[in-house]
Amino acid sequence: MPPFTIQQCAIPAVTILIVIIAYPSLWLLERLGPQPLTKQQHIILHTYALVIVFCYYKACFTNPGTIPKDWVSGQSEVAKVQVTREERQRQRWCRKCQAFKPPRAHHCKTCERCIPKMDHHCPWTANCVSHTTFPHFVRFLFYAVAGMSHLGCLLWSRMYHLWTLKDLPYYLGPTPSLLFGLFFITALNSVVVFMLFILLARTLWCLGANTTTIEGWEIERHETLLRRAKYLGGVLEGPNGAKVRIIRQEYPWDIGIFSNIAQGMGSWNPLAWFWPFSFTPSVESGLEFEDNGLEAPGTTWPPPDPDRMFRMAPTEKAFDPSKAFTHSMDPEEFYKRQQADQLRPHLDADVSELRRRQPFHVRYDQKITRKRREDDYVYDNDNDYESDGNESEDDVPQWQPKPGEGEEGWRNSEGERLDDFGVDEDVEFYDEDDVPLGELMRRKNLANDSSAGKADLGVSCPISRYMLTSASPSSVRSNIDIKAGCPLPGSFYILQRFLETTNMSKVNDKWSSEIYSAAAGFVPKLTTTVLSYLSPNPNERILDIGCGDGPLTAQIAASLPQGHIFGLDASPSFIKTAKEKHSSQNCVFQLQDCRHIGECAEAVDGSWDKVFSNAALHWILREPSTRDVVFKDVHSALKPGGTFVFEMGGKGNVEAVHATILSVLVANGIALSTAREACPWFFPSDTWMTQQLQKSGFEVVKCELEYRPTKCTPRSADGSGGLEGWVKLMGAEMLNAVDESKRGDIVKQVCDVLETVVTREEDGSQYLNYVRLRAVARKI
Repeated sequence: MPPFTIQQCAIPAVTILIVIIAYPSLWLLERLGPQPLTKQQHIILHTYALVIVFCYYKACFTNPGTIPKDWVSGQSEVAKVQVTREERQRQRWCRKCQAFKPPRAHHCKTCERCIPKMDHHCPWTANCVSHTTFPHFVRFLFYAVAGMSHLGCLLWSRMYHLWTLKDLPYYLGPTPSLLFGLFFITALNSVVVFMLFILLARTLWCLGANTTTIEGWEIERHETLLRRAKYLGGVLEGPNGAKVRIIRQEYPWDIGIFSNIAQGMGSWNPLAWFWPFSFTPSVESGLEFEDNGLEAPGTTWPPPDPDRMFRMAPTEKAFDPSKAFTHSMDPEEFYKRQQADQLRPHLDADVSELRRRQPFHVRYDQKITRKRREDDYVYDNDNDYESDGNESEDDVPQWQPKPGEGEEGWRNSEGERLDDFGVDEDVEFYDEDDVPLGELMRRKNLANDSSAGKADLGVSCPISRYMLTSASPSSVRSNIDIKAGCPLPGSFYILQRFLETTNMSKVNDKWSSEIYSAAAGFVPKLTTTVLSYLSPNPNERILDIGCGDGPLTAQIAASLPQGHIFGLDASPSFIKTAKEKHSSQNCVFQLQDCRHIGECAEAVDGSWDKVFSNAALHWILREPSTRDVVFKDVHSALKPGGTFVFEMGGKGNVEAVHATILSVLVANGIALSTAREACPWFFPSDTWMTQQLQKSGFEVVKCELEYRPTKCTPRSADGSGGLEGWVKLMGAEMLNAVDESKRGDIVKQVCDVLETVVTREEDGSQYLNYVRLRAVARKI
């Protein structure tokens, strides 16, 4: 038998309260002037009382829902074959339920399970306010406030009537027992209706915004992290020294006030919102929710929080590579161990043991104390350091972890923490991404069986939004895709990232200074207009995105004698050439995929006066999923009031060449959809760009399109120049859609079709119909 708790008295106590307020008041109203209750008033008051009791018991005894044990995000395992990589989302793992948690679900410490769309655990209903119980809870509050307000009007009218008769003799007035009862019931009713009105107003606000009280806490937590990051260079320190880039993220579930209410009340019929006998929403409808599309596909809520990241277990011994593999590497033995891992019970870990993080203010105070101690060292004439104080490690404030006193005890502006909403903080706050390897292997095998080994199955992979900028391998925790689109824990991720990093220079890099100069050497020369918009001042710091092999970056650096320019590009060949030919004290280059500028801490530290890009963004913005991220990273890189100046291909750029390559590919047996997917460019209109910049937090100073026919480089015998060289270089990704043996023929066919279109009769020169999109935007 479970132990007795005070919460078990909640439902009887509230029921007694309803009876005390409802029926003694009817008895009083019948016996106090100015007149007895009419039949209509009796019906209204009794109806209110019955509806309140009915809605209350529905809120108390409706099942708040249980997450299906084998729940998978999105669709069925087989249907996930169609899910693209950009659409996969990070999944949250509950260590106590040993299962994945749907969006907006939380683990209730009282119900001892994960509850779909949990708002809070209400002590007065002894039940969770969740996706299934929320409509009943709202109706209970609404009818309670409405009914008690109506009753209050009748009670206060009796109070006013007695006040008008205050001069009558005692024996002509009501008895003392009636007066006491009237005062007591009126005061009790007024206090209760006032408290319920505040709760109803807050609940209706959450309903209109489609938030829960827990999500309101998460929104305020995110704002707090943004404020912290603002004063700490845009990044916060996670466990084990990981640097986490903090980016503003929009709340995803606000889809419009009417849709919000319809989703929360479980019906699109407004009459059903008020009907006490309306059906209870199904648990299945609370496992997936429509989002507003303000963030890129794959973005999840809540946003990244460095204090909730995976923590590597502390170790007293240094890592010994010779002891890394302690079992036989025989394949048969490996498969036996793998099967044993999958059969091992999930609950073999002590979920009570947590590695709690110190509160932020404690960590910050310790950091400041250490910094002051370092600053207290003075430099003497013998080049030695000596301290002018008696500082020691003991002077740094120490903190001993206790349950509920770590960073998980963070409170919002109303003094609330997750625990106050009934959430199990030990489960919710820490290590939601720490999915057991055995579970991941099981899901991988299930996915492989479902897809019959045909496709890259998207088993709702967690794509971590943590942007780790400078961390040791032991500090990294994220997830990656393997054969079946399944995430793997820390060590596998570290290996994958190591291989990606070390092989970055070994990829098929089509770019080189020689080839680029032969095919498109005119690009850095036609920059007069965009450079006039940039107008660099001598002491400015400028970030150059897609710097290429560096000649234009070096040209800008020459006008920055007291300033600095930092060039980023994804081509190892370009960066190598730039470093060899153009590096200087104020001109630095670094290899970086500019679709993910946030991975470079120096680039997004908010210290740049201007961000510049020429002829690169139409490559960088090719993938729709990365566009919002790129603009947000640029916004984060700039100082307040900083300027973003760029030129790129605009709508209609090289449209004749583009259409011809597509047509030739289709004529040679390539599907049109395949040919389109191979296109490496994105040429937006000025309207699209203006809207995108404004959405990303910029004030658009200028955004224009210019039709600029551009002369190709001279033709060459080896085919590296002229139209042929341009098609080979710029259209290389489209040409990769055919076998290498056929690419020469494809290029020839494209050039033959375009010959009369691009060639001028007077001198035989070739011109491409370039359309340039230029913009100047200021960070708000």
